[in-house]
Parts: sequence; C-alpha cells; structure tokens
Amino acid sequence: MKDDPATEIESLLGDLRDCLLSGRIERLEAIEVALSAALPRLAGRDPETLQQLLALAEANRPLLQAATRGVRAARRRLAEIAAALDGLVTYDHAGQRQSAAPATRLHRRF
Repeated sequence: MKDDPATEIESLLGDLRDCLLSGRIERLEAIEVALSAALPRLAGRDPETLQQLLALAEANRPLLQAATRGVRAARRRLAEIAAALDGLVTYDHAGQRQSAAPATRLHRRF
C-alpha cells in the first residue's frame, strides 16, 4: 500500500469516512497526518486517478462539516455548563457586572 500513493490515499479516505460515521473523531488527526504525507507523492499521476480521489474526498466533505458542527455544539454546551457552575451573573443599576457566588447548600423553606 505504501508503494502506490493513490491506493494509500483511497484507503485513508475510506478510513476517514468510517471514523466520521462511527464518531471516532480521536483518529482524525492520525488520518490527516498520513494524508498530508501521501499527497505530495501524487505528482505526475493521471487526471482520471486524481478525479477519482477528488470525488472520494468530496463525498467526505458533508461528514466533516457535520462533525465540525457537532464539536462546536458540544463546546458551546460545555461552556454553558461551566458558566452555570460559576454562579449567577447580574448587573447593578449602573450596568456593572456582579457575580453571585454559587450556593453550596440548598435551603428549604417550610
């Protein structure tokens, strides 16, 4: 597989697709490194092979975009949770920010 960069890239693009569909985003960095190493070796290849590889890469584009949106949404949600743990933020009559420390105990009124 290492001898033919087109075959290697085709396999890597398939691995990329599988990782995106299964949610194994932790493997994306290794695939990106391998793709970056293999791409320069494509110089001088026939246009038909390059078009086939481009079509495979384009098929992965919507999956990558969806994964990116999912990671962004998760980061936003984690930021919301962290902000809630920091306590309530209010503003006084002069517009100055004031933070209320989070309650360490819940009190009940009877």
